[in-house]
Amino acid sequence: MTAFWGAWRKVSHDRASTDPKFGFGGWIWFFYGFALVRTLLAMRNIFGNEAALGGMYGLENVATIRIQLILRILLLLPFLLLAPLRHSLMPPVAIAGVWMTAVLALLFGLIVSLPEDRLLSVLVVEVLVASAYTLYLLRSKRVNVTYLSLIPSKA
Repeated sequence: MTAFWGAWRKVSHDRASTDPKFGFGGWIWFFYGFALVRTLLAMRNIFGNEAALGGMYGLENVATIRIQLILRILLLLPFLLLAPLRHSLMPPVAIAGVWMTAVLALLFGLIVSLPEDRLLSVLVVEVLVASAYTLYLLRSKRVNVTYLSLIPSKA
């Protein structure tokens, strides 16, 4: 089996669990923490001061931004739930979720008519975040061993 980076072979879950890279650890903690912080910030903005949110996007756009934040939480939630469980669906669901979050940010930026420079900066940040998640989840030995029961062919 050839994964995105390198050759991998499928093994049983029991065999994968004996690999030193098996487990919820390493860089996955960084990505998990980042998603958790983004989720908590979104929740704070949903339930927080309407004037502060209105100051950033305009009072007429507060409801629209809150909808975007709710959707962001819903897109990040599968990653937050599946990652600690070591569920095999985590990598593809997480990749889809972060890219859909980037598209969502662009769409809502256009809907609320963000200034072009601010919209561009939001888009660049979202694409960089989604790219980092994607590269890590596709390339990581720990992710392949833990979530997909794949080990490098040379092992």
